[in-house]
Amino acid sequence: MEDFISRNYKYDFSMCSEPIELVADDYDLGEFFERLVGILEPASSDGEVVECPYCGAPLMKVYPDRIEETEQEVYLGEEDEPFVDLIEMIEELVEEGKFRTAIDATQMYGECRKCGNSYAALKFAIPTTTNFETVEELRTFLNEAKEKGERECYFRELSDVAFIGTRYVYSGEEIWEIETVPFAYDENVEFTCVFKKLYDLVMAEE
Repeated sequence: MEDFISRNYKYDFSMCSEPIELVADDYDLGEFFERLVGILEPASSDGEVVECPYCGAPLMKVYPDRIEETEQEVYLGEEDEPFVDLIEMIEELVEEGKFRTAIDATQMYGECRKCGNSYAALKFAIPTTTNFETVEELRTFLNEAKEKGERECYFRELSDVAFIGTRYVYSGEEIWEIETVPFAYDENVEFTCVFKKLYDLVMAEE
């Protein structure tokens, strides 16, 4: 296992060691989600390689029409941490009708089979043409879109993080699934601080 403090790897949020209280009024999340969709660019025909943030082992490759995973099992599932505060805040805002539509946030974690280190990612489902009142309705539509709809894959790398986007078109409606690439996951990292970092990076883009 690599030492977390001494490493210097890609997408390393070890500087995020202090918790930040997530107060909804401090963030324009509606604008954040719109900008997140807007900054994405079509994946290259050669494919965008997504690597383990520690050792660089290939985890997946993003093509314009598909995402291919390697023999590594990229994600093991969801955990109660690290993004529980963020997810609860988004759920509350959806229930209060603060967004024009429901937004779904999912946290994921995995472990690199090559180096043994753990990584995490955050994923959003963002409708752009249909307004859903509940997350359950959104998830049902997204599952149908994944099965029956058309898809295009996008990618955008910023200074400290990269995003993978999949645009689904189904029944004349558009919905996006956008996730961060895997980044360093460790108990020393405060993920409220990680989200603040992601928020600032996206909002700074023109």
